[in-house]
Amino acid sequence: MNTFHLIYHLARADFLERIRRYSFLVVLAAVLFTCYEIYADHIGLSVSGFRGTMNSAWLGATMTLTATKLLGFAGFYIVNNSIALDETSRVGQLLAATPLSKGQYIFGKALSNFCVLAVIVLVLMLASVPLQWFAGEDRHIRIVALTGPFIFISLPMLALVAALAVFYETVRWLRGAVGNVSYFFLITALLTAGFLGGISDPTALKSFETSIQASAQRQLTNFDAKSFSFSIGREIAPRGFTWEGLDPDRKLVEGRLLWLAIALGICGAATFTFNRFESGRFRETLGKVAGAQNSGANDALVPVEAQVETLRRPVQTVQPAVRRGFALPGLFLAELELLLKGRAWWWYAGMLGGIVAGATMAAGEFHQSLWFAWIWPIAIWSHMGNRESQFGTKEVVFSAPRPLWRQLPMTWLAGFSVAILAATGVIARMAVSGDWVGVEKVAAGASFIASLALALGAASGSSKLFEALYTALWYIGPLNRVPALDYTQTAGGGDRSAVWLAASAGLCLMAVAGRAAKLRR
Repeated sequence: MNTFHLIYHLARADFLERIRRYSFLVVLAAVLFTCYEIYADHIGLSVSGFRGTMNSAWLGATMTLTATKLLGFAGFYIVNNSIALDETSRVGQLLAATPLSKGQYIFGKALSNFCVLAVIVLVLMLASVPLQWFAGEDRHIRIVALTGPFIFISLPMLALVAALAVFYETVRWLRGAVGNVSYFFLITALLTAGFLGGISDPTALKSFETSIQASAQRQLTNFDAKSFSFSIGREIAPRGFTWEGLDPDRKLVEGRLLWLAIALGICGAATFTFNRFESGRFRETLGKVAGAQNSGANDALVPVEAQVETLRRPVQTVQPAVRRGFALPGLFLAELELLLKGRAWWWYAGMLGGIVAGATMAAGEFHQSLWFAWIWPIAIWSHMGNRESQFGTKEVVFSAPRPLWRQLPMTWLAGFSVAILAATGVIARMAVSGDWVGVEKVAAGASFIASLALALGAASGSSKLFEALYTALWYIGPLNRVPALDYTQTAGGGDRSAVWLAASAGLCLMAVAGRAAKLRR
C-alpha cells in the first residue's frame, strides 16, 4: 500500500469516528442556528447603512465570511483532540508498531481535521439554496456565484486551522490551556493583520470590502466608504443595492495559494515535533510490563508445592476505622490540592507576580492587574467539573456519599478561592482605601469564574470548552472594556455585581443538573 493510500485510510477512519459522535451533532445544530441568524439579518455585511440584495453572490459572501470567521476561532477547538485520543486510548502505540511513518500519520490527521471542518462548510453551502429561496428577494440560483466563495475562500482557511490543530497537538506544552489560549490570540492577530493589510488576508474580507464598496458607490447617493462592516449579533440595515459577486484578481489567488502552502509547511514541521507516542510515560509503562513479565518468569522457579501453599493461606484484611460525619475542611483542602497539583515553580511565580502587581501599581491602574490575575489560572479552572471524566475516576467519585451536594460545592469553593487568591493584591489595595464596593465587585467576578468553569466542565466533560469560551469572554470583556461582558467591572458602567451573582447562580444550577444527569446514568 503506497503513501497516499495509507494517508487516505487513516484520514477516513478518523473522520468517520468523529462525525459519529454526539458532539458533532451539537456542532451541526449550531451551524443551522447560524443559518437562521443570517436569514433573520442578525449576521451579515453592510455599507453606508444598507446591505445588498440577498441574491446568490451576496448570500455566498455572507455565508463564506461567517464560516471563515467562526471556524477560524471555533474550528481549532472542534478538531484539536485526535492525537490525544489516540494516545489515551493506546491506539497510537499500536500505530507506532506498524510501518506507518510520522509524516503519513501527521498528514492523515490533518486531512481528517480538514474534512470535519469541510463538512460544516458543506452544510452551510447546501443550506444557502433554500435560504435564498425563502428570503424571496432574488430566487434565481447561480451556482458559481453561490458556491465559489465557499470553495475558493473558505477551504484554504480551513486547511490552515486543520494544520495548526495537528501542530499544537505534537508540541506537548501546547496541548493544554497554554495552546488553547495562545491559539485564540494567534488567530486574532492573523485576522487583524490580514484586514489591515499587514499580511495576506486569510478570510479575504478586505477583497470583499473593496468589491462591495465599488458596487455600493455606483448605486447609493449618500455613500460612506468608512461604514463597511461585518456584524454578528445585531440587526442589519435593509437592502439598498445589488452586488453581483467577487472577481478574483491575481493578488487574491496568490494569497489563497500562500495559505495552502503555509498549511502544508505547518504539517511538515509537525512531523519533526511529533514523538510517535514515545513519551516518557509510555516507556515507563513498558518497563513495568517487562518487569512484571520477568517477575512471572522468576516465579516459575519456585516449587509448585510452595506456590499452592501460598494460595491456601487465608487472606487477612484490615478494615479502616469508619469515620462518621462530614469533614468539610478536609474535603475542601483535598479539592484545592487537586486543582493546584502538578504546577511548576514558574506558575507560582506568575501567580505571585500578579498579586504583587495588584498591590503596587499606581492609583487608578491597579484594577488592570485583574486582567492578568484572572487569565493566569485558566488551566486550573478548566479542570473543574470534568476531572473525573478526563482521568477515568467517575466510578470512584460518583460512588462516594452524596457526591452532588458534598463534592461539587467544595469544587466550586476551591475554584472561587483560587480566583480570590489571584486577586489578593487588588483586594488588599481596595480594603486599605476603603473601597468595599470594589471588594464586592471582585467577589462577584470570582464567583462568576468558578461557576462558569464548573458548569462548562460538568456539561462537556472536557476542559477545552471553558478554555475557549473564557478566553474569548476575557478578551472581549475586560481587555477590550465592553461593560456588558466585563466581569471584572473595571470598564465603568456602575455596580453590576447583582447581575454577575445571578449569572453565577444560574451556572451553578446548570452544573448541578449536568452532574445529576451523569449520576443517573
